[in-house]
Amino acid sequence: MRRSRAASFLAAAIVYLGVALWQFRAVLPGPATLLPENPHVGDTYVALGRLDLTMVLWVVTGNAERMLTRPAHLRAEGQCHPLPQAYTLGEHMLGPSLLATMPLALTGDPIATYNAMLVLTLWIPGIAMFLCARHFTRSDPAAFVAGLLFCLEPGRIRDSGHPFIHGDLWAPLALLFLHRTFARGGLANALGCAVFLGLTVLESLYALLGVLLVLAAYGTGAVWRFRRDAARWLPPLAVAAALVAGIAFVVLRPYLQTRATWDVLVREGTSFMPPDQYAPGGQGFPGCVLLVLVAVALADRMRRRRDEEGEDPRWALLGAAVLVVWSSMRTLPIAGLELPSPVLALKQVVPGLDAVRAMASVGRVAVLPAALLAGYGVLVITERRSRALGAGVAALLGVLVMSERWLPALAVASFGGQLDLAAFRARPPDADIELLRAHARGAILDLPHGGGSGSVASGSYLMLESFSARPVATCYNSFPSPLAGQVSALAAALPRASAVDALVALGFETLLLRADRMEPKRVRFFTDLIDVDQAIAERLQLLGQTDRLLLFRMRSPVPVDHDPALLAAHVPEADTRTVEPGRRTLELGVANPTARIYAQSPPIAPLPVEARWHDGAGRVAHVERTRAILPIALAPGATARVTLALDVPAQAGNYDLTIALADAPETPLAVTRVTVASPAP
Repeated sequence: MRRSRAASFLAAAIVYLGVALWQFRAVLPGPATLLPENPHVGDTYVALGRLDLTMVLWVVTGNAERMLTRPAHLRAEGQCHPLPQAYTLGEHMLGPSLLATMPLALTGDPIATYNAMLVLTLWIPGIAMFLCARHFTRSDPAAFVAGLLFCLEPGRIRDSGHPFIHGDLWAPLALLFLHRTFARGGLANALGCAVFLGLTVLESLYALLGVLLVLAAYGTGAVWRFRRDAARWLPPLAVAAALVAGIAFVVLRPYLQTRATWDVLVREGTSFMPPDQYAPGGQGFPGCVLLVLVAVALADRMRRRRDEEGEDPRWALLGAAVLVVWSSMRTLPIAGLELPSPVLALKQVVPGLDAVRAMASVGRVAVLPAALLAGYGVLVITERRSRALGAGVAALLGVLVMSERWLPALAVASFGGQLDLAAFRARPPDADIELLRAHARGAILDLPHGGGSGSVASGSYLMLESFSARPVATCYNSFPSPLAGQVSALAAALPRASAVDALVALGFETLLLRADRMEPKRVRFFTDLIDVDQAIAERLQLLGQTDRLLLFRMRSPVPVDHDPALLAAHVPEADTRTVEPGRRTLELGVANPTARIYAQSPPIAPLPVEARWHDGAGRVAHVERTRAILPIALAPGATARVTLALDVPAQAGNYDLTIALADAPETPLAVTRVTVASPAP
């Protein structure tokens, strides 16, 4: 019997692997050169999809490289350098990164690694659901079809650029061990649930929220069902909950820290799934085969129970699927009512949940309980059949599942578009890769600099930079870096010596001049300045070039000092502006009159400052304490501007506004002259 079960599992695992390879067959001719994409979404979305995929590849393979070589730097290095914990501007993607470690160790190639990771994100959920469904149904055919439905969830296979969104691949095992904990008790079962739920924490908030909703719905029913055995399951579940909470605290708390420090990670709205998208032809439709099997399972449940270790979870699974779908919609239309999503209430009490952009993505986790229900449907069809006939029915259903996804007409009718993938050539020229790997040191800055979040130039830079796994100034993410303006200003000032000095003080050592992105005359002007200016020449050393790139080593002979006392107020001529009372955004001048480079000591953060408004007689008319982003680096003799929001005094007149560190209010760092006008009638 055990040998037969092992053979069934092995056969299913081989089929799931074949299915995963078939889905990504477009990249098999060149797994280290090609990347998959969905070609059925229009040219604009194809272009944006490539940029997103490039960014995700950079994060996943960079994290994997750090996990293998320098795990202490896992969260210290990344995009948007020198912003601390810059990964919190987007998804952490630690789950896909963990899957990528072995392929990266074997190949050393980020593109091949990413493709291998994608195969695993289809293979693992099939295996996990097979084990879960076989436990509940005691049927290999039922488990096989359930696993196939789960691994071929439409969102999972149509979107190769955001695997972290579909990060419920371990969830069937979390559900299985949660059931075993209720039914049998035991710390080992509870720890199994904690491990697989902890792996979901490493994926993304989308996957975690959906899986938690499923486990909460299932767990509510299980608590009632096993209420008389609470002494058996409650203590180990408490231990498991504490472990998962600890993992979530470590992974998610930095997001709250970034939000509190920089006043970012806030959105005004959230995109929900329109209800009609769950109908046939919509983006959220799970497939006709799945729904038919779910209907068979529920009809059978109305007729009889199928207890496994004292539990038939089908009603709880149905409730879990409905809860997840409901949460993904702004309102659930039912019986003439519009029931608001539970997430709208959760956003009021769960810190950081209001930063989630695409709540619609949570809805796809409904396939988790639905696939297990479909397994029960297969059980109903195949029970009391011979082993051969049961296997034949499972094979036929498998063909129907794959046909619905891969035959164009059926895929369009069910899911609103084809689900097969194409491939595009993603690998940069080998000469560029060799140049970067031979000479890259420290943090990397690209010219022309891409700027803030979502920059097309920034996204495209990351493909080459994935071959170095070093911190980069490039910042292509969900939220913009609050330091993007200062880094962009320094980049725009290159090759000026003062700009190099400031960038070196921030940890930049490698400059990639993208000659293919600049006008030839601008490239010549840049290199000519190095030739004729000795100060620039001693700071920028050309180490190599290709048809597209010039790679420079940046260095500075000037010492660096982290003491803000180096800064002094800078008042340009005619630096008087007129404002009205109220909350206003003002700029003040800052200078570095010393012979040393000023650089904020890491971790960079807004500093507590005191703003003083001095009236015409020199008296302090108003004092306000706030936080300001001071210059992150300033070369000797350089000037910069500090921008901050302040309450302008109500009394009209002329004022000198000074900004000083809160612990040294008598030593102004910045100053400006302001005329407060009477408010307009």
